[in-house]
Amino acid sequence: MKATRLALVLMAAAALVFAFAGAAFAFHDGGVAFCEGCHTMHNSLGGVSNSVSGWGSPGVTHNQYLLKGTDPSSTCLNCHSHSGASYQVLSTDGSAYTPGGDFYWLSQTYTYSPWSGNTSTSQGQNHGHTVVAADFALSTSTILTVAPGAGTQPVYYASNLACNSCHNPHGRVNGGTRNGQAPVMGSGSYGNTAPSGTILGNYRLLADTYYAPGDPTVYDPAPSGIAGYPQAFTYIANAPIAVAPNVGHSAASMHEVEGLGTTGIEHTDYGSGVAEWCGNCHQGFVNNAADGTSTTHRHPAGDTATLGATIAGFYNEYVSTGNIHGTSANAYLPLVPFERGAGATLSASSTAGPDGVKSAVMCLSCHRAHATAFDEMTRWDTSADFISASSALIATAKPWAANAPYYGWDIVANMGSYQRSLCNKCHIQD
Repeated sequence: MKATRLALVLMAAAALVFAFAGAAFAFHDGGVAFCEGCHTMHNSLGGVSNSVSGWGSPGVTHNQYLLKGTDPSSTCLNCHSHSGASYQVLSTDGSAYTPGGDFYWLSQTYTYSPWSGNTSTSQGQNHGHTVVAADFALSTSTILTVAPGAGTQPVYYASNLACNSCHNPHGRVNGGTRNGQAPVMGSGSYGNTAPSGTILGNYRLLADTYYAPGDPTVYDPAPSGIAGYPQAFTYIANAPIAVAPNVGHSAASMHEVEGLGTTGIEHTDYGSGVAEWCGNCHQGFVNNAADGTSTTHRHPAGDTATLGATIAGFYNEYVSTGNIHGTSANAYLPLVPFERGAGATLSASSTAGPDGVKSAVMCLSCHRAHATAFDEMTRWDTSADFISASSALIATAKPWAANAPYYGWDIVANMGSYQRSLCNKCHIQD
């Protein structure tokens, strides 16, 4: 009898291995990961109690939510802060070349001389979203106390800003299975197709309208009066549509991911909803007026803020300062991305530029989502006449990797010493 049971167990194990043979799984798999990846069941690691905030047994302090880090962001960065991570967002030298940017730049306040006799300072806090991660010496902003451009939305407080303010660590879509949704079978970041009876997760695990931001223990949808959120902040726009390259994230491949190296032009291809999603916190900056028709005096950014035939033509022609002989088939520049529009076919290897009908400008056309080397988390230095003389490239005593501000790309070698602002990719004023 025991031999029969053992044989059955071995057969079942073999079948399980066969069923998953050849499948490559990531930690999150587009949804909720295994619990002990982020939590410790008894609030101790290796038998040593975690200690911070007064939760748990009387007289003993523990991490909130049984997390493996002091706070939610620290828990995320336990995995996402080293070069072997599948998606690195914090490095020690600015070389985390993932599309969202490197939180390293938040710690880098530097001085530079934009012209002779002048010295300026670029504040680290002004380089990106100041997530609070105590274990990694990342603290709240002292420059901004609330998200700018809140519009009619309740404000989001800088002191609450964390990785899980924007990302749902449990990966639920529209409230998850407890809200009647089909199970998540994989990531929604790579353009896969879900098998029948399943769905894909949101792009990059981004929050949707059922998510209570910043507090992973609150049930969806968020009730009013959540402790610490007196204005009951809720999401008003769902996660955007985009397709990312499904490649490794070594230092070398990062150049390929951003399309700035010589091995390819892999990049995130954006479909729709980016500006609207950013508008969950920055609603006042969303401007869906097409180019030239704005009444708000804000730069257009939104699904219907279409580039139009003229701007799309400029983008496709512009290669660099002094070279406007490009073609639409090879016009895409990852440093200046755009949305292809709702329903457009997306490809992480597409080299095509925008069309004059559906393609639109979005927040990430000029900014990165996490952080950059430049003020206001822009993709290039908007304060420099020539971006080869960008503030972070000419900073004194810079400790970062060579050309890290531009993802390891040598601006002079690739675009020339006199390349001007990349606003010219759409406007050609140089």
